Amino acid sequence: MDGRARWIAVAIAGACTVLAIGVSFHAGATHDEGFTMATSIASFNETVRRAVEVELQPPLYFALLNLWLWFDQSLGFARLMSVLFAVLAGVVTVSAYRRLEPARSDSWFVVVATAMIFGHPYWIQEAMNARGYALQLLGGALLADVVVRSGVRGRADNRDVAMLAAVGVIGSYVHYAAGLVVGIVSITLLVSRILSIRQTLVVAVLGGVLTAPLVPWLSHHFDSHAYRHEESGLEALLATFQSFADLILPHAISGWRQSVVVVVVAVATVIAARRTQRRGESISDGAWVVGRISAVTVAAFVLISLKAGSDIATTRYMTFAVPCLWVTSLAFLRHAFGARAAAALLLVLQLGATYRVVKVHLLTPRDSNWGVVAETMVEDGRGAVAVVYAPTQVLAMRAELQGRLPAIGFPNDYTGAEPISSEFYRYESLDAVRQQVAKKVGDRPFWFVIPDFPIALVQVTGHDVADRFVKEHCRIVQTFEVPKTRLYLLELR
Repeated sequence: MDGRARWIAVAIAGACTVLAIGVSFHAGATHDEGFTMATSIASFNETVRRAVEVELQPPLYFALLNLWLWFDQSLGFARLMSVLFAVLAGVVTVSAYRRLEPARSDSWFVVVATAMIFGHPYWIQEAMNARGYALQLLGGALLADVVVRSGVRGRADNRDVAMLAAVGVIGSYVHYAAGLVVGIVSITLLVSRILSIRQTLVVAVLGGVLTAPLVPWLSHHFDSHAYRHEESGLEALLATFQSFADLILPHAISGWRQSVVVVVVAVATVIAARRTQRRGESISDGAWVVGRISAVTVAAFVLISLKAGSDIATTRYMTFAVPCLWVTSLAFLRHAFGARAAAALLLVLQLGATYRVVKVHLLTPRDSNWGVVAETMVEDGRGAVAVVYAPTQVLAMRAELQGRLPAIGFPNDYTGAEPISSEFYRYESLDAVRQQVAKKVGDRPFWFVIPDFPIALVQVTGHDVADRFVKEHCRIVQTFEVPKTRLYLLELR
C-alpha cells in the first residue's frame, strides 16, 4: 500500500473516530444506555449481579465499564470505551481484508474499504453507544482475522486454534451469541479441512469447560426473552434477512428496500464473478473460506429464527458475525468487478450511508432528547425534582443529570437494581400516585417529563395516565417546547 493511500485511509478512519467522539459527548442518552449506566456505576460485585439478573447479559462488558468509570462517571466518558473498541475492530477488519489477498489489495481499493468499514452506519452507531456491541465487533474482527489467516494458509496452526478458542470463550462472556458464531465457524472450518478433528475437539472442550458458568444465565436469558418471540415462520425469516442486509453493506435505507439492494448487488456479483472465472481469474482459497463461513452463518441464523422467532433477528445476536460479512463483501466485490468498479459501487453506497449517518445521528435527536431536557431543567433551576414517565426511562434521565437534579420514575420509581416488571407500572389510583410524588416534592415546583413515545406497559398503566395526572392533580406553571418530549413545570394542587 503506497504512502499517500495509507495516509488517506488513516485520515478517513481518524475523521470517523473524531465524529464518534464528538457525538458521544453531545448526543442524549438512549433508553438502553440508561440501564448501562445504572448497572455499571454500582459496586463491582453489584455490577456483575445486575448484568446477569437485570440486563440479562453476560457480565464482561459491564465489568470492564465499571472499571473504566472509576476515572469519570459521565455518559460521554462511558461511550469513549465503545469508541476505543470500535476503532480497534475497524483496524483489525481492514487488516484481515488486506491479508486475505495481499497481491490484489489495490491501495486505493483499501482506502475505499476503510471508508466502508469506518463509515458504515452500524460502526458509527455502536462506536458512540454505551453498550457492548462495539466490544462484540472487536471480537468478531479478531475471529475474522483467525479465519483469514487459517484460510490463506489452508490449515490452522496451534496459534489459530488458541485464538479461536479464546475469542469464543471471551466473546461468550460479552454476549451469548458469540459462542454460537464461533461454533458455526469451527464446524465450517472442519468441513473445509482447515481444522482437524483434534483441533476442533480442543476448541469445543475448552469452550465447553470455560463457558460452563454461563449455562444457567443463558437459560434465564432465553426464559426472560420468551415474550419477545411474537413473530415466527416466514415473518421471522424475513426479519432476520433484513437485519443482515442492513449490516453487510453501507446503506441510506433499511428494511426491505435495503434487502432488495443487497439481493441485486449479490446477483450482479455472481454474474460478474462467473465472467471473471471464464477469463481464468479465480478468487483465492482464503476468500472462498471466508465466504463459505459468512454464507453458513447467515443461513444458520435464518434457520434458527424459524424456531426461535423474530427476536434472533436483532443486531445484538448478529454483531459478532459482522466483520466476517464485511471482509466477504469486499473480497467478492473486488474479485467480481475489479478494483475500480467495485470501489465505485462502494463509494455510491457509502455516499448514501453518509447521508443516513448525518440524518440519523447528527440531525435527529436520540430517543426522547434526554440531553436537551436535562440541560433545560438544570439551567432553569425552578424545579426541585424531575418526575419521568415511564419507570425505566428515568434511568436515561439520571444518566444525563449526573446528580445535578433528583429524578424519580412515574407512576413508580425504578433504580435498575432489579428486573423490570409490570409491578412498577401498576398503581392503586392517581390519588395514591399523587401522595407518592408529594413525598418527594412537597409544595415545591417540579418537572414532569412525558416522552412522545414512552417505553411503557400501556396495557397496565393506560395510554393517558400521565396526562390525567397533570390534568387532575397539577397546576401547569410553564410548558417547554422540546422535540420528541413534553416538558412541564408543575405544582401539585
